[in-house]
Amino acid sequence: MSRADLLRLSPEALAQATNLGLVKRALRELEGGNRPSLVLDAANTLTATFGDGVATVWEAEQPIQHSRCSCGAQGVCRHRLIAALAYRADAEQAPPPLESPAKVDDATLARLIPARALNAAEVLKAAGMEVELRHPGSGEPCPTARLPMATVRFWGGAAIEAARCDCVAAACCEHVALAVWAFREAAESEPEAPAARVRWAGAAAQGGIDPALFHDLVDSLLRHGVRLGLAPHREALTNALEAAETGGAVWLGLLLGELEAWIAAYAQRNARYDRAEGVRLVAELALRLAAGGQPDRARSALGIGEPAETELDRLRLVSLGARIDRDGDLRRVRLVMADGDTGTHFVLVHAWQAAGDEAGALAAQRLAPGVKLLPLAGGQLLSRQAKRRADGTLTLAKSRSSQNSLLPQAGDWSGLGRPLCFERVADLREEKALRPVPHLLPRHAAAGFAVLRVAGVEALFYAPHQQALLAVVRDADGESVILRREHAAHTPHALDAMAGALTGRFGAPTHVAGAVSWRQGRAWFEPWAFACGRMLALDLEPACGALAAVPTATAGEPETGELDRFLGELEAHLATLLHHGLAELGGDWVGRSRGLAEALRGRSLTALAIQWETVIDAVRSGRVRPGDGGPAAHWLRLSGLLALHREAAGLGS
Repeated sequence: MSRADLLRLSPEALAQATNLGLVKRALRELEGGNRPSLVLDAANTLTATFGDGVATVWEAEQPIQHSRCSCGAQGVCRHRLIAALAYRADAEQAPPPLESPAKVDDATLARLIPARALNAAEVLKAAGMEVELRHPGSGEPCPTARLPMATVRFWGGAAIEAARCDCVAAACCEHVALAVWAFREAAESEPEAPAARVRWAGAAAQGGIDPALFHDLVDSLLRHGVRLGLAPHREALTNALEAAETGGAVWLGLLLGELEAWIAAYAQRNARYDRAEGVRLVAELALRLAAGGQPDRARSALGIGEPAETELDRLRLVSLGARIDRDGDLRRVRLVMADGDTGTHFVLVHAWQAAGDEAGALAAQRLAPGVKLLPLAGGQLLSRQAKRRADGTLTLAKSRSSQNSLLPQAGDWSGLGRPLCFERVADLREEKALRPVPHLLPRHAAAGFAVLRVAGVEALFYAPHQQALLAVVRDADGESVILRREHAAHTPHALDAMAGALTGRFGAPTHVAGAVSWRQGRAWFEPWAFACGRMLALDLEPACGALAAVPTATAGEPETGELDRFLGELEAHLATLLHHGLAELGGDWVGRSRGLAEALRGRSLTALAIQWETVIDAVRSGRVRPGDGGPAAHWLRLSGLLALHREAAGLGS
């Protein structure tokens, strides 16, 4: 008799069922001589009896949570862990290779997953969703399925009793069944692919979403611009929001919320208002509506059926960085927190009103009972009863009985893997190729955030006229990456902290975390944090004096090629139209736009040129209704096409 399921339970896999600290304690006790006697009976049930009389009973094909122990501990205890580790250590054979979850048959699912959970899985599948699948060849430690509402890791491969879900059930839940079905479908269509996506369209292609209502909103923006604030667009915006809510289109609802905030920002004279941001938001709307018309893409592109909130199991989150935004006297911080157990990241958001003593106000900020901002930003969070929203933001339980506790972190991110942390720029580029159009991905509050291992620092200088600190670092392959961070008055010591990290003041930098962009195939980071012997959250660090010793140099604007310049010029023309509206558009706009159309044709960007000329003709003729071929319908097509070209140009393709 042999227990293959126990052989596959490495310390890393066991840590997913409890926590790394308890696993390390179990390993120490086992090495120190606390070794139980192990007996397998005819039913393959393992009984581990310890010297103090405690007995652990673990039936075959059952997750560790369903084993029994006489110690009386709540949840997974050290005795269960020692039993699994001792069995694995005593085994004469090596752990069998992981089989794909696609090998799991319906009989096994029915035996291990309760009927109630299987029925719930059928309902969720019928409603439609998109599942992202990863095999170890893609950088994951085991087969992994990322569903809209949960992440499932199959630490035992086809032995699904070892699967770990981050939902409150933790194991043998409906999400495990959905993940198995998705792996099956992917194995039939792409058996050798290290990563794949499975889409279940659901009963309704678009859930009753009427694109005309969203065209009306764009039409209103083109006619009036943003100079009068929200008032001219209120009816069209309300209709679009109601359509998204009625149709359950979560991504559209979140997108419209950002568009509403962008419109209001100009009227409020907000310093963060950016004309080009409106073009990018409308481009995303165009691409999502276009994909939403395809039966196999509707739900994933529009977010139909996405759960507004998901209750999570216990969490062990590691802070990867923080970014503070300013809006007048309002401060808002976003903290990116990594769940190493499932390879996912969350965002904690907290806002406060600035006081005269900014440093004192910062030190006083608290996100939940016992959870202060500054220790959290540089540490770890152990939490129960947390809830995840659709966009990846996390809500901590606020009651004093909740289990939120803070621990320090050593600034060692080497245990994190893809898709959170990348060893090389080539891996980062490969990940980008798997998800080439961000406008159609699930909306996430930390979109574009990544961690990269740093092998060395090649250059560091301060550009006074840009008030920016720039660095060139290299990865393990010797490929260079640009780090660039601009000064902001509300985070006065961020550049100083960045200089300290890159000059080794806190130890040699091993990782950088931040927002990634691509320019002509080269990766650029806006750093949020560094790991360098400690975790360094730039926006929250005190002065260290390192910036004063950094040499100054003149830096040009970020490098752009001819294609980037043309695309940037087109975006600027569209931003002008969207900002002023037809009513206030300058008389020379059409003439300048004609010249750009000719330049696009000369660069062989024919599709863009044709669509751009169509928009120009519609503007010149004054036709402003989408139903009669006016600018709104053409604008949506053009902005979507521009977004696709910009993504391709960023990757150098």
